Amino acid sequence: MFDSLKNYIIKKKFYSDRSKEKFIDENGVLTIPEGVELISTDMFMGNEKIKKIICPSSLIFIGSRAFKDCQNLTEIVLNDGLQGIGTKAFKNCINLQEVDIPDSVTEIKHSVFMNCPSLHKVTLSNNLTTIPKNCFRDCDSIKEMDICGQVEKIEDCAFYHCRIEKINFCEGIKSFGHKAFFSNSIKELNLPDSLESIGDFCFVGSQMEILQPGTNLKYIGNGAFKNCMKLTLAYLPDSVENIGKFGFQNNVNLRYVHLPDNLTTLEEGVFTGCVKFKELEIPKNVQEIKENAVNIRAVERIIFDGEPKIEPNAMSFYWFGKIQNMPKDYTVKKIDKKLQITNKEQVLNTNNDETQISNTDQAALTA
Repeated sequence: MFDSLKNYIIKKKFYSDRSKEKFIDENGVLTIPEGVELISTDMFMGNEKIKKIICPSSLIFIGSRAFKDCQNLTEIVLNDGLQGIGTKAFKNCINLQEVDIPDSVTEIKHSVFMNCPSLHKVTLSNNLTTIPKNCFRDCDSIKEMDICGQVEKIEDCAFYHCRIEKINFCEGIKSFGHKAFFSNSIKELNLPDSLESIGDFCFVGSQMEILQPGTNLKYIGNGAFKNCMKLTLAYLPDSVENIGKFGFQNNVNLRYVHLPDNLTTLEEGVFTGCVKFKELEIPKNVQEIKENAVNIRAVERIIFDGEPKIEPNAMSFYWFGKIQNMPKDYTVKKIDKKLQITNKEQVLNTNNDETQISNTDQAALTA
């Protein structure tokens, strides 16, 4: 019997034969026999009888979509000696609850556990170097995750919409892909010093209150921390060279940001909608502030350490307390009840009613 099953599993041409179901016992347990090294592509896809899988010590690789859509599968016992898991191997296994990936596994392909909404506990192999795209996408019962070992890269949408509250990262991780942690509930975010790049929209909607990345971070993508409603303080290291468009948009409780000395541009919309700013200091190396970069309700103090070029409508407020070291070619202009930092030449070419600001606001412009 086991020799027959071994042939079914190893040879793809037999994968559609319905008689393989006789190897699943009355309790829904599929025990793969010793000697089997490969479970072929699509081998048990859509099988509704399987509730538990026990893998033999001989198994080396689980093929693409091998157990995809096995909606009654609740448990997998993966063997020490397994080396890899193929694309979408366990996708849409909606009742799968726990996964322990042994340290012998060095590679898993994309979308392996995508849309496993009952999956609440995952132990990763310490010898993975990459968490591939969509790997745990829509696994929205995971609350905590440890990402350690040899992992250097977390690819696009790897943990998209997982509702994770806490992630423990170890040193060695260098990059997060686009939307890698999009729409999670992360309350504690301790980023490793090794991290160099955070992709577009990576942490949209997270719930952390403080952001303090490591000292090797260079790149923050477009919208990376957009809509982080509880974020109050962001201390960005001087190693950061780029913050993308809308990087911190709509962080309604953000009060203070330390901008890095190596930053040369404030991109479009980067702080738009951050309505509770206390203070914003623009580093001396910033050469350009783009449209709507700082379009907010109010700010107590703005400090310029250099002489950046400020695009029209780049910095506007309903109220500000004090502006220190206003760049020499700029002043404040009032348009439709909003105060806008604008080029003096533009002010001279407009009528007095539009450009007049109150004595109180004028006194707030300090050298």
